[in-house]
Order: sequence, then structure tokens, then C-alpha cells
Amino acid sequence: MWDSKLAQLPRQGVAVTPSDTTEIAANGGLYVGTGGNVAVHTIRDAELKVEGKIASITSLVFKNVASGQVLPIQVARVLSTGTTASDIIALKSH
Repeated sequence: MWDSKLAQLPRQGVAVTPSDTTEIAANGGLYVGTGGNVAVHTIRDAELKVEGKIASITSLVFKNVASGQVLPIQVARVLSTGTTASDIIALKSH
């Protein structure tokens, strides 16, 4: 029997280069390969966009994220300013 929860699990990953200006595709979380701080702009209101730009964002810094941890949050950007973690992968479920 097919479990619908399995369909929601990430199926792909894309390496992320932290940038204060470059948006990343909507994702199903972030995998942090080498721990540290992860500064992000989150997506609010399920990817609300105006003219191709994210209209409603919140800045957050996840401090002391452990190596190998998954952050289950959708983000618009992983910022270079404030991010000390590396080997970050955006997980995609579609």
C-alpha cells in the first residue's frame, strides 16, 4: 500500500552557495553538511511572489547548527552574511 507521506519526502538535492542576493528554488528544507550558523530569508505565505520577487520575507539565523542536521524550513535565500556553515544542500520533494 502506498503511503502518501512518502510522496512528501525530499527526492532531490541541489548544492547551495550562500548569497545575499540570489534566490534559491522553493525547497523542502536544508541539509547542513558542515555545522555553523545558517542565515536565511524564509518564505512566508507559501511562496508569495510579486513580479517574480519574493514579497514577504523574514530574516533568521539558526545558530550552531550541527553537521549533518536537516533544517525543515522553506527558504528564499541562504545568506552569505551571517552563514558560517558549509556544504549546504536544498532538499526538493518534487
